[in-house]
Amino acid sequence: MQPYPGPGRRLQVSTEGGTAPAWSRDGRELFYKTTQTAGGQATFTRMMAVTVGLGPTFTAGAPRVLFQGNYGATAGIRGYGVTADGRRFLMVQQKERPPVSASEMILVQNWIEELKARVPAK
Repeated sequence: MQPYPGPGRRLQVSTEGGTAPAWSRDGRELFYKTTQTAGGQATFTRMMAVTVGLGPTFTAGAPRVLFQGNYGATAGIRGYGVTADGRRFLMVQQKERPPVSASEMILVQNWIEELKARVPAK
């Protein structure tokens, strides 16, 4: 956390790092995700919450785990939504799929010409 616009000191509210922060609508909680890894592979995502106070001095409680699971991690965007009351989350849950081996590959060349022949120009 850091005041914007500065100046002000920077404070860390997480204990194990985190990504994708989002404020609760009332400004009393900060939500974020952590990803646990094993052997260099992401194993599961934890949804975290920290109670905060935004008075003249900033205060932060201890981070707590709300839930965890195999949820999608999308780079560059937060990847989840929070209801107005901060009690429900909308996230994409990834399901494990059995590996599929490719036995055949079809390469289509000149597909633009084929598309033009199938779809008449207006």
